[in-house]
Amino acid sequence: MSIKGGSIIMKNIIFIAPEFHSIPPTYSSAVEWWIYNVAKESNIKNMIICKGERNENKTEIINKNSIIYRIRISRVYKRIFKKWTRLDPFPYSKRISLKIHQINKENDSILIVHNSIKLYNEIKKFYPEELIILHMHNKKNTEHLDYRTKLITPSIFLADFFKKETPDINVKVVPNGISKDMYNSNQHWNREKFNLQDKDIVILYAGRLDKGKGVIELMESVAILKNTIKNIKLLIVGDYKTKKRGRLEDYRKKVIEQANKMSSYCILVGNIPPNDMHKIYPLANLTVVPSLTDEAFCMVALESMASGTPVLVSPRGGIKEFVIHNETGFHLKEPLSVESISLDISETLNNPNVKAIAAKAKLTALNNYDWKNISNKFIDVLNEWF
Repeated sequence: MSIKGGSIIMKNIIFIAPEFHSIPPTYSSAVEWWIYNVAKESNIKNMIICKGERNENKTEIINKNSIIYRIRISRVYKRIFKKWTRLDPFPYSKRISLKIHQINKENDSILIVHNSIKLYNEIKKFYPEELIILHMHNKKNTEHLDYRTKLITPSIFLADFFKKETPDINVKVVPNGISKDMYNSNQHWNREKFNLQDKDIVILYAGRLDKGKGVIELMESVAILKNTIKNIKLLIVGDYKTKKRGRLEDYRKKVIEQANKMSSYCILVGNIPPNDMHKIYPLANLTVVPSLTDEAFCMVALESMASGTPVLVSPRGGIKEFVIHNETGFHLKEPLSVESISLDISETLNNPNVKAIAAKAKLTALNNYDWKNISNKFIDVLNEWF
C-alpha cells in the first residue's frame, strides 16, 4: 500500500456494522456512533455497510469521502425466516457479501468488521483475510481467532482480555471519541424541559437498563440521599418503553417500579439519540456510572467529561484509563453497595476540588478524544498493518 501525505492511497476502507442499528444511529449505540464519526472525519475514501430501516434511503452520502450503504430486510422476511422458522436462507452476511462485490469489484479494499466475530468469520469465507480487520467493542468468545487476526479494541483493558484468550493475536488500541465542536457549542436543554429547578441537585445516569449497569443500586442510593439532600433529583436516560425479553424485561419492569416509588424525584427520560446527548449532561451536577461489571470503555463517562460535568464511576475495566481518581473524575469505592454509592455521591458533591477536576477532565476529553484525533489514530493503525 502506498502512503502519501500521511494518508493511505489506492485502497478504500469499508466499515461493516453488525446487524443491530442503522447508521447514523438514533438509539444509544457506541459501535455505530464510532463508525459514523470516524468515517465522517476520515481523509480516506470509505464506505459503510449497515442495517437499514424502511424509512431510510438505501444509499446516503455523508461527504466527499464517505458513503453509507444500507441493507434493508422486510418485516415479512424477518417474521418468516428469523422468528418463525429460524432458517434464514439469505442472512445478513450473504447480503453484505453481495454489496461488497458490487462496490469493490477488485476485492482490494480494507474491511473493518465491527463487534461480531461470527460475521467476521463468515466474511473470511469469501474475502482475503489479510485485508480484514476485526474491531471489537466488547468481550466476546474468542474461539475462532488466531495469530492471523488483526484486532482493534477501544481500551488497553479489552486488548489485554483478547491477548490472554488468544496469546498470538495482533491487537491495536483505538479509543472512542467525542465531537469537540459539539461539546464546545454550549448547546444544552433547559432544566425546565425535565421539570427540574435551578436549586435541584441532579444526578444523571445514562445507558442501558441492565442489571450489570447497577441502575437499581443507584436509584436506591439516591433514595437514601433524599433523607439528607431534600432537593436531590435522579435523571435516568435509557430506553424504558420498549419491551424486552427474559431477564432484560424483568429488569426493565423493576426499574419502572422503583421509579414509581421515587416519582417525586426520579425522572425516566427515555432514549436520547447520540447526537443530542451533549444537551443533557450540563443539566446534571454529577454523572454516575455504577457498573457492577467491567466496562470495555464507557462513552457516557467521556461525554460527561467533555461537557464539564463531573463523573463518579465504578473503577472497572477500560474506564479507569481515562477517568483517573481525583484527576479527571472520581471512583466509587469497592465493593459497591447501595450504602457505599450513596456515601460516595455525597462525598463527591461536597468535594472542594470537584469543579477544578471537572474542568481538567473537560480539557482532557476535548484535546485527546476529538473524533478527528481518533480517526487519525485509526489511520495510523492501518499504516502499521498495511
